[in-house]
Amino acid sequence: MTGFPKYSNSAQKGELGVILVSRLFSQHFQWIFRRVHQEQDFGIDGYVDIVNDKNQVTGRTFAVQIKCGSSYFKKSKYGEYWYQGENKHLNYLLNHPVPVVIILVNPESEEFFGGILILMILKSMVMVGECQYPNHKSSR
Repeated sequence: MTGFPKYSNSAQKGELGVILVSRLFSQHFQWIFRRVHQEQDFGIDGYVDIVNDKNQVTGRTFAVQIKCGSSYFKKSKYGEYWYQGENKHLNYLLNHPVPVVIILVNPESEEFFGGILILMILKSMVMVGECQYPNHKSSR
């Protein structure tokens, strides 16, 4: 059939990344993941509300940017994962009112790697280096 919109591979990967990260926070941490709908997504894919061990929503929150794909899991020569973005995204993230965590998701292995935005600006590129966020493999 022709004449229908297409659900692109990148859109499918993005959706899978959001689902896996949402599951990570709700099952592993028992925190609340609030998704930002795609039509309003300028780099932030969701917000996480922290719930304490007494099941109280603490009012503490952070933003999450999700990058899904095995291509993000190529280690540097120092054994770290690096995400390179553009300056326009850096400007947006640096001006965000809450902390931003970038989470890389490997959809094949369901492994996660993330870090609080730690930046080095080199040749107009943004690099986010390793910052020991739980390297967690999702349990189904």
